[in-house]
Amino acid sequence: MSLATLESGQPRLFDAADPIAGLDRMLVRLWEELTSARSVACPICDAEMRPEHSVHARSRGGRCQGCGCTLT
Repeated sequence: MSLATLESGQPRLFDAADPIAGLDRMLVRLWEELTSARSVACPICDAEMRPEHSVHARSRGGRCQGCGCTLT
């Protein structure tokens, strides 16, 4: 990774001080958005991750439209 990438102002996936807490915050935020039936940016490829609904019309996570990863 180049220094230019680090200074680009893009959000980092993990908090450098506590990577587990940073990952937890990110996943909780994504989950809250998806279960509120809102699309989010995929944490893997940055494509659109759309909510997936159960038979009860309630969101149960999401699937990325780019790389196909799921959050359930």
